Amino acid sequence: MNVKKVEIPELVQAGMRGNDAQLIPGGVNLEWTEAYFFGHTFTVQIEVDDIAHCRLYWAEKTNVPIIDQQNSNYFVDMYKLKGDQKLFQSWNKAKGEGARVATLTDIPAMFVPKNYLGDKYRWLDIVVLVHNTTDNSARKVHFRQDLLYWPNGDESQAKKRLVELDVTNLGNNYIQANTNHYVYQILANDEVVTDPAGELEQLFSGTPTSLY
Repeated sequence: MNVKKVEIPELVQAGMRGNDAQLIPGGVNLEWTEAYFFGHTFTVQIEVDDIAHCRLYWAEKTNVPIIDQQNSNYFVDMYKLKGDQKLFQSWNKAKGEGARVATLTDIPAMFVPKNYLGDKYRWLDIVVLVHNTTDNSARKVHFRQDLLYWPNGDESQAKKRLVELDVTNLGNNYIQANTNHYVYQILANDEVVTDPAGELEQLFSGTPTSLY
């Protein structure tokens, strides 16, 4: 199998970023900034034996698009659309012949204006799939992130709000990032894909694909 690994080894606890995109550890006084972001940081590690015949798919869908092509109803291939972005530099630099390892780090987040009084909610589905066309091997990760800014109540009320937003199976996947910031994540990691063509057709056809 030429595709050896597609894995998120660790999800970093949700943190803050200011307007300058510098990481701000949770709990820091944010009075100095007009707005900030919060969300997970995660790294996808990819290991292949024959990179010349491998194709990377980075599929995303979200209720809060960051580019015009994104939609809440279907996945789009961000590598196809934005393959020159910093996120994909490691993969692009690894191109050539033979075995390669690439590390892709993403920081999906939600924007929160300073002193915002309402609640804000963002969900993001990401499927990272690597397919080798020589032996038809493929692996994937599927990551789901739900972010809730909730200044109007405590943790139990925030959980009720997430349930109202159809975030189910909270269980141990629920994380309280810091006061007023609530994060939920669920992960299906380093899965072998037995039918890459069928998987990709389903992924980009609009057919529901969910971890819930």
